[in-house]
Amino acid sequence: MKRMSGLQLLDALVKEATFAWNAVVVSGYDDFEIVRQAMKLGAFDYLLKPINTLELGQVMERAISQLERERIDHTIVL
Repeated sequence: MKRMSGLQLLDALVKEATFAWNAVVVSGYDDFEIVRQAMKLGAFDYLLKPINTLELGQVMERAISQLERERIDHTIVL
């Protein structure tokens, strides 16, 4: 497999996903265009290195909560 950028990887994962998930992009690039592209591809959030552990924890909690809400919304009770 040839090398790819993080955005190319995100795009490939989104196209191949067979289940609900949230991608949090962690990058050292503080470039609005890269952030915009990541969000257009479906990233849940974009964090800059070095990582603030408190911020990472908050983002992960929001991502998990969203997945849990979506799971409940799609649950069918018979």
